Amino acid sequence: MRALVHSGWEYTLFEDGDRLILSVPSGGVAVFEVNVVLTDEEAAAFRAQGIEGLQGLIRQMRLSPRSFQSRQIELPRSA
Repeated sequence: MRALVHSGWEYTLFEDGDRLILSVPSGGVAVFEVNVVLTDEEAAAFRAQGIEGLQGLIRQMRLSPRSFQSRQIELPRSA
């Protein structure tokens, strides 16, 4: 797994094989990460527009992390 795009406390986009995984810090006093595998449509938006194509998703993940609970994954551990 390798980081493709990283912006401090805003987001990190990872490539893990053929998957793109977006990690966004969320929370208030206790900060936690919301990690999701991009859908085909989200990945296409990234490929077409770069990180700008994911800004709406990043904002949603930060403001409403519970709505991504069903998509939440653990980040793979690097060997």
